[in-house]
Amino acid sequence: MNAPDRYERFVVPEGVAKVSYERDTKIINAASFTIEREDHTVGNILRMQLHRDENVLFAGYKLPHPLKYKIIIRIHTTSQSSPMQAYNQAINDLDKELDHLKNAFEAELARHSGSGRQPRDDERSEIFIQGRDHHMANEKSSNENLPSHAAPTPAMTSCRKKKKDDATFLEDVRDHIDEFIHASMEEHKNCFKKTVKKMFGMSKVVAQRNSEIKEVESSLPLQTTLAD
Repeated sequence: MNAPDRYERFVVPEGVAKVSYERDTKIINAASFTIEREDHTVGNILRMQLHRDENVLFAGYKLPHPLKYKIIIRIHTTSQSSPMQAYNQAINDLDKELDHLKNAFEAELARHSGSGRQPRDDERSEIFIQGRDHHMANEKSSNENLPSHAAPTPAMTSCRKKKKDDATFLEDVRDHIDEFIHASMEEHKNCFKKTVKKMFGMSKVVAQRNSEIKEVESSLPLQTTLAD
């Protein structure tokens, strides 16, 4: 069989750096980071954290090939920051957030263990949510103290009822799954109809704008030269 060994998905080859940096020569303040032996787990959560940075204009990632166990993250920032600075800041923020969630969970787990019983699965989930919400509240209060350079762009409305602008990626996924499971069939049908109407409405607007484009007429006078 030509299938690679499983350890190749996790073990970085000798002589290969875990993270490599490549500056974009055509766009200012843009660069790509190649992270070896990682997949969507790290790529997606790092992308979401970069989107929280107001100095980041673009952040995305891709997997070049299913058998190439690496991800490429592309970052474009304003002149007030740099891709390297935004990348390091996102890593540090994620490290602090995960440490806080871990400490809060272990503290509550120890408290329940001291009472002579192990917490149930629903109690474990509640401990995790409380720690996450506490971290988000502290982060929100610290962000409110920062000067606001521009008003946030209003998000497009959707069928979701529990959407939060300041929700983390894990919170957003949990709420989305919870709504999907508990929604009735009628709600699913109505949401699907609204989505289809929105798509056709946007297509109609684009078509109308294209039809309104008029040809530019030249304002130069027509000159005719008669030969003798």
